[in-house]
Amino acid sequence: MKKIVSVFIALTLVLSLCGIFAFAEAENVAAGKSYELNGLRDQYLDDDTKKLTNGDYAASSHYSEPQYVGLSLNSDFYSANGCASIIVDLGESVNVGKVVISLSNHCSAGIGAPSVINVSVSADKSTWSEAVELEYEDLTEAAVVKAIGVVNLTAQYVKYELIASEGNSWMFVDEVEVYNDGEAGEITPPTPDESTPVDESTPANESTPADESAPADESKPANESKPADESTPADSSETEETPEGGNTALWIGLGVVALVVIVAVIAIVAKKKK
Repeated sequence: MKKIVSVFIALTLVLSLCGIFAFAEAENVAAGKSYELNGLRDQYLDDDTKKLTNGDYAASSHYSEPQYVGLSLNSDFYSANGCASIIVDLGESVNVGKVVISLSNHCSAGIGAPSVINVSVSADKSTWSEAVELEYEDLTEAAVVKAIGVVNLTAQYVKYELIASEGNSWMFVDEVEVYNDGEAGEITPPTPDESTPVDESTPANESTPADESAPADESKPANESKPADESTPADSSETEETPEGGNTALWIGLGVVALVVIVAVIAIVAKKKK
């Protein structure tokens, strides 16, 4: 009877550890990594090319938040390609599971969450996978919003392509994340007609509606007078960060515990047999 109880306890512990492994948070492999920005304009730049991967989120949707990088509908790159883009270099080939992007949605200032965000990946920055379109968690006005998708391919480079929403000239991004969860797969290049994003943007020469608070010169929203209702920061829930990294040590530690438990149970059973 004692033997059966010992084996039952061992199995329970092992299954519990397996459950912990299954629910352990994936690592944000984009944290601290460098990237390439295409579609920048004027003063809303990235001083050290680490703003978007440093884990520092904007406190509100207002353009004055220093965490934002501004991508413009009126930039030369956007005019030529029909989108702005962010290409993150992960430094090595890893499994790209969940991908996330955090942005401002502040349409009254001409800064809108993109109408389309496509993500594709590449092993060599030359051949890209078929794009996955991200979906918003909650598209609230005057708020920091997140769009999320799942890729599940092995790659080193992750490309976000952003298409501006109608009536908005700017797309302000404060963070991009790439998680190494899910099942790894191989990259299959898209067919020719899928490789170029559909341009659903507002024409580059279209101005912000006159009744909006943005100034006549759309290229410089920082000159906009601050509306009274923007003095209050957005709900603190908007700035909650996604847990990052640190899971490798947890996995190793739990694996050692499981191994010790199994060895102890085997020793007990062997002793009982004697």
